Amino acid sequence: MSDIIFHYNASDATKIPLREKAVKQEKPEPKVKYKPGRPKKGENREPIKPKILQQQKEMKTTKEMLSLVSTECGVGIKQNSKGNREVWIGGKLHISAVDGDIPITAIYSGANVHDSSVALPLIQETSKKVNYLFDLQDAGYDADIIREFSQKYGHRPIIDINPKNSQELRDKIELIEHEDKAFKYINQHHNLDKEHYNQRSMVERVNKYLKDDFGCDKIYYQGANKVASVLAFGILSICIHQSLKMIT
Repeated sequence: MSDIIFHYNASDATKIPLREKAVKQEKPEPKVKYKPGRPKKGENREPIKPKILQQQKEMKTTKEMLSLVSTECGVGIKQNSKGNREVWIGGKLHISAVDGDIPITAIYSGANVHDSSVALPLIQETSKKVNYLFDLQDAGYDADIIREFSQKYGHRPIIDINPKNSQELRDKIELIEHEDKAFKYINQHHNLDKEHYNQRSMVERVNKYLKDDFGCDKIYYQGANKVASVLAFGILSICIHQSLKMIT
């Protein structure tokens, strides 16, 4: 498929409940609170540890980036499409899928890993395998580092805005919605990004195929390697099944 140019690459993570106990996380040492402003003469302050995305930005290989991502069984919390909070014990499968609901890259992690922590490895690996134009991601991936990384590979990132980030963003969303309604009234498109973003449902369909059609809704194995192997066979089966539809 290296000679095909796809329009979209959609990324998302789906929960993988497991029948094992979550690994206890070590409690971080309490942060020392300093007074705001410059440090006093002779005062030594510990440097702020960069976040995972900031560390991954300086790395070159996917292997290095994934060394910061835990695969241990953890507790995951996610808000579903209806706004309800879901809690599960197990892991997550991070998937990138292109046009035709074809999964290209899948990475397994613990349930407590944030979706954005696997965004850069997904983009890097998918870019090596296929050519595409747009990166489509939800508000969980709203970060300038991810946008810049996508542009570095020649793609156009379309990422939903996370209103939790600031009041300025919330005001921006309200303004965009108001303008969209005004343009819809005169039967005109104000911003085609919304039409492109709607294609993100392809990765959600891949999640559905994986669990409902290819037997990964219940996994009884334990251990990250075994679980990841089962999911890899499921993703490979979907890739073959959906690719055959392109030539038949």
